[in-house]
Amino acid sequence: MLDYHKSDGEIIEELKAVTNGALQYAFDATSNNNGLLASVFAALASTTAGARRYTTTNDWDAVPLSTEESAFSVNPIQLGPIGQPDAVQLNEKLKNIIPIVYEMLAKGVIKPSEYVVEGKGLEDMVKAWDVQKSGTNGSKKVVVKIGDERV
Repeated sequence: MLDYHKSDGEIIEELKAVTNGALQYAFDATSNNNGLLASVFAALASTTAGARRYTTTNDWDAVPLSTEESAFSVNPIQLGPIGQPDAVQLNEKLKNIIPIVYEMLAKGVIKPSEYVVEGKGLEDMVKAWDVQKSGTNGSKKVVVKIGDERV
């Protein structure tokens, strides 16, 4: 998890340290970091072997440009159709990916971002958004509990 309150240079240096200078895959779940990821891939181009891939939830902006010296492929994700009955292909892909993500979480291969619960129910979503924008929780994500878990 990256702290997006840091400068691009600080984030790039942190990624160099964490990845030993090799970064093949990146995922931008915030849909705000096309430029940053292009800079990261450029900074790590000489120390990363093999194909490099980047995906983002931002499917409305132009994808970052890959150069010959810093080649990578970009695959934006469309979040709007998730769970909709007419999104058959997307939902089938998600159905196959979700168990893999659960297994990776269970093994500690990937870790969820730190978060704080800021309210309960749809009525608290605006409050949570205001808290997230304020930055009072640092890089922690702000969530709202919509309902109780079902077993």
